[in-house]
Amino acid sequence: MHFKNSFKFMRIQTILLINFSINLILVLGIPLLIMYLAIKFDATHYFAVKLLLYIVFFLLIVISAYMSSFIRAFFAYYRYKLYNKVKNG
Repeated sequence: MHFKNSFKFMRIQTILLINFSINLILVLGIPLLIMYLAIKFDATHYFAVKLLLYIVFFLLIVISAYMSSFIRAFFAYYRYKLYNKVKNG
């Protein structure tokens, strides 16, 4: 019984870590893509390009933090639920 609960917990933890990794890739990847395109097309000296990059990066950080808080809250609740289940048998 404990092995089944532990395995379920590890599976959910893995899914959450994959989700967190995808969020991290998006938060870093999109601004890096914009920077790459700006350098490739020689548009780095335009103020609008720099402003767009800053705004996109800031919004992605805020959205990622918001999503991460939900993931952490769910993970803490699930850990508490699993602890009670193992403790009470």
